[in-house]
Amino acid sequence: MTSACRADWEPIKIVQMDGESVAGELLAQRQIVTESWNRVVAVPYLAYLPEKDRVCMLVGCDYPHQPLVLFSDDRGATWGEPRPLSPDPKVNAAAGLGTALTYLGAGRLILSAGGRWFSNDYGDTWEGSLPIPPASNGQPWYQWDPYLVDRDPGTGEVKRLAETGHHRRQDPSDTQAARHVALRAELLGLRAELSGLLAELSPAQAALPLEDEPDAASVTIHQVVPARSTRHRSR
Repeated sequence: MTSACRADWEPIKIVQMDGESVAGELLAQRQIVTESWNRVVAVPYLAYLPEKDRVCMLVGCDYPHQPLVLFSDDRGATWGEPRPLSPDPKVNAAAGLGTALTYLGAGRLILSAGGRWFSNDYGDTWEGSLPIPPASNGQPWYQWDPYLVDRDPGTGEVKRLAETGHHRRQDPSDTQAARHVALRAELLGLRAELSGLLAELSPAQAALPLEDEPDAASVTIHQVVPARSTRHRSR
């Protein structure tokens, strides 16, 4: 694997605080993977792929940001060169900042970058992007954190995804409008057979308000049937 990380490991001390007091200390090591890249790199996400003992990292590179992924097969000692989700530079640039990288098991990953992207082969190729349904008030929905994955305790099959996100309360053209943080769940009648050209998600989406507002008692259900996606190889 060609190393994109030429930084040395350096010692670091992790301090656990209890108010103003130090509750504990842990000696560790760190390296700055992107130190030698000489480019803008922002908002990293990590996902561990246990079947391959591989670590996948999603980063937003350059400005405007575009999503790139890179991999380590030695638990972070060395890293491969960063790859775009799409080999088409225009498609990748239009995707914007990548967020919410999550491993679903059996080689399947999901992330958000101008829409939803999926991989069924441990991140080697990506399908996308599929549209992200709006929030319950019709405003665009923006994700940030990785998905919360609810699995069947017996089979391990993914039954439901929950995601955190934010949206504007008012007209999206009003840059001063307050943002509303929410949690919503996707009930996946999930035939997510991502090996084909069509990612068949067809979820029912519910946006659940977390703060008081006039319609907080109501839950709006959005039925979403994605259109055909395009498959991209990130090499």
